[in-house]
Amino acid sequence: MEGAGEDPWWGSRVAEARVRGFQGEDLAHGEAVAACAKHFAGYALAEGGRDYAGCEVSRRHLREVILPPFAAAVRAGCRTIMNAFCEVDGVPATADRWLLREVLRQEWGFTGVVVSDWGSVTEMMAHGVAADRRDAARLAALAGCDLEMCTGAYPEHLAGLVRAGVVPMAVIDEAVANLLRLKRDLGLFARPHRGVAAPEAVWRCADHRAAARDIARKAVVLLKNEAPAGGEALLPIAGRVRSIAVIGPLADSRRSPLGNWPGLYDEATTATLLQGLRERAGAGVAITHVPGCPDTDPQDRRGSEPEADQTLAPTDLPGAVAAAMAADLTVLCLGEPDWLSGENSSRANLELPGRQLDLALAVLGTGRPVVVVVCAGRPLVLTALAQAPCLVYAWHLGQEAGHALAEVLFGDHGPQGRLPMSLPWATGQVPVHFAQKPTGRPRIPPLGIWGTRYLDIPNGPLFPFGHGLTYTTFAYGDLRLSAATISADAPLRAGILLTNSGNRAGTEVVQLYVHDEVASIAPPARLLRGIQPVALAPGESRRVEFTLTLDDLRFWNAELRFVVEPGTFRLWIGPDAKGGLEGTFSVAG
Repeated sequence: MEGAGEDPWWGSRVAEARVRGFQGEDLAHGEAVAACAKHFAGYALAEGGRDYAGCEVSRRHLREVILPPFAAAVRAGCRTIMNAFCEVDGVPATADRWLLREVLRQEWGFTGVVVSDWGSVTEMMAHGVAADRRDAARLAALAGCDLEMCTGAYPEHLAGLVRAGVVPMAVIDEAVANLLRLKRDLGLFARPHRGVAAPEAVWRCADHRAAARDIARKAVVLLKNEAPAGGEALLPIAGRVRSIAVIGPLADSRRSPLGNWPGLYDEATTATLLQGLRERAGAGVAITHVPGCPDTDPQDRRGSEPEADQTLAPTDLPGAVAAAMAADLTVLCLGEPDWLSGENSSRANLELPGRQLDLALAVLGTGRPVVVVVCAGRPLVLTALAQAPCLVYAWHLGQEAGHALAEVLFGDHGPQGRLPMSLPWATGQVPVHFAQKPTGRPRIPPLGIWGTRYLDIPNGPLFPFGHGLTYTTFAYGDLRLSAATISADAPLRAGILLTNSGNRAGTEVVQLYVHDEVASIAPPARLLRGIQPVALAPGESRRVEFTLTLDDLRFWNAELRFVVEPGTFRLWIGPDAKGGLEGTFSVAG
């Protein structure tokens, strides 16, 4: 929910875009804010997938996977960095001089503000590395944490630490200079209370709602859309559909589409899926609604979350089945409510919560046409739902969620979203991602059953990174490389001919992956190195080209040097991390 997905190259592009979006061209502009990249660093690797837990990670893995998006944010001009709660290699990030001074300041040239996460300075006592609040303030200040969020150890102890000669005055001067520089660039000395002059004219204004609707449409991922034997695919919804059963506990939730960090919001203005379908379908289509079951089990709900109690519904599987049987089409809306996907909402089981799976199997068991829409803030295990002919991943799409989803389901706008994370077959498969390292015992002859495997599920994901369908089909052909070798003076151009082979307009997201055949460090199976959305009319063709440089092939070797090594490389250009047209090239020695 707080990240860009499983891939560092893509995460870096998202980080750059976020910084540009928040800060704009001029930080002193009234609507610009200083971007903050967090949590620095390694927090995504918490043991057991449990928020606030420790991390066990090598510095090579930090360099290869975790740090690139932060480095990209710094290159894009990000002005603040927030340290993580976790410890990496035994050192809490708040006190990690290597991360905050050597990497961030010296290597990357960051001159902005480092702020602690909420309470992370004094939490070093719980980590067992600080004896008391004074000790915690000393560790954080010396490491390069400029600003303490919320716990007050700095104002209590920094002056005394300086007088005692424990913290040099130069450390305080540096932190103060960083903060004053940021305030100056934000224009706060001239306008201490700067901001939008009339927020009521901006909040939920027509332009912003239109943008939210467009973003929501583009984020919808169509995972599956199979046509029954002798029939047509269920999506887009055809004009002959005269009745729709909208089933599921999230179908009419106004809070859940907003996600776990909605900020300033008004639930009354949120468009639910049920509302969106009713408005889009019009009076000629009869729409019934049956929640079917609560969104979670009551014993799993947090008593401190009043919103969580508002979506409770009685379990009514027979009513849901009857509604599905009576309708031309069922839209089954399942997933996680907003509060189940947020901070400190870690789950050991990634199946649908509560009795939602029972509801899904009951409705799918009718044999009637069913479109399953999954709304969640994380990848869920959808193995049981994969039997559905049509499966849509809709995340938490915001205030315009219902309108955007209805427009996509009816085909007013074709689906364009692609998975930023692989979807697993089972919880025990996590972590599953396309850049996994090779094993000495792959599941190929002559090893046979002694190759790496699960007994009960495939090795790969249920749906791979980058996967997403449209309402048309695309053909990839004519892979061409500009040369057989790549060098510093001669980048490589790789391209394919993409053709819309269907009968509707659509947007394909073409992806480029590379693999180093032999390296001094076991190379990942694939690395993403390019993405291009391409919109084509029916029958239209276009060449799609990518440029690869030596920098795209570099990696951190055993000595932690960022190198490119001579040898043979493979590349793929295709629709996801699993397939694609394949070619080879080399880096000269």
